[in-house]
Amino acid sequence: MVRGIVAGLYNAVFRPARLVAARTQRGQSSLVGQLRQLWALALVYVLNVVLYAAPLTVAGVGSRGVGEPPVWFSSLPVATPDTLWQFTVGLVINSLTLLAGTVLTLVAVHAALLVTLQSKGFVRTAYSVVYSTSAYLAGIYTVVVYLSQAGTDVAAGIVLDVQRALFVFVLERMNTDLQPPGGQPEGFAFSGLSTAGAYALSALGVLVLYYLYSLYLGSRINHDANRFTSFLVVVGVAVSPVVYIVLTVLAQNVPFIPKL
Repeated sequence: MVRGIVAGLYNAVFRPARLVAARTQRGQSSLVGQLRQLWALALVYVLNVVLYAAPLTVAGVGSRGVGEPPVWFSSLPVATPDTLWQFTVGLVINSLTLLAGTVLTLVAVHAALLVTLQSKGFVRTAYSVVYSTSAYLAGIYTVVVYLSQAGTDVAAGIVLDVQRALFVFVLERMNTDLQPPGGQPEGFAFSGLSTAGAYALSALGVLVLYYLYSLYLGSRINHDANRFTSFLVVVGVAVSPVVYIVLTVLAQNVPFIPKL
């Protein structure tokens, strides 16, 4: 297991093409074979999610203020049910964050391949998305969490302003009176940026580039897509947050969905 993690990290940094290449035979597999491949991918993904979410949860991210455990949980034969409850809730919250990003990426990538008639099967898309999100998207989320927790206020403010600016851009074009979460952007102030914050922002930029490039490689290698189609896949993933915001705004008219 440790050897596999080290090999995965090496491939993520130096050989992203090998990281996202599908471990499957060319041509169409049987339905049973595809289900087995998807099951194996799901196991790999769950392991990667736990490796991502567990350290964050131990550090207290997502587990603060979760309240007392329910009665049924308190009755479990464990020494500290309160601590276990906080860890469990935090692990689920942190895992769902990565899962949501993975699902959004998977839909965007495969939709682009289907529209351009370049898809060679969902399993091949799943391979590239599972490994790219497990490596690079998890890294992106980790850096964002670090910025929000480590006290690098200027760097954290820049990241928040990017998110707010995207919300404002979409909300203005939808001609809605809704306000972005957290208020208006504060102007991308770089003065007072700490060395740690600068390194974190640099790492974030590198991870974003790796993430998009890995999805480009996944389309080229696993689907034999041409360069233009693979570029469209990257564009589809890049604009998927805009689609998410649009759907969030439209969902405000649904009574049981939380409001912005």
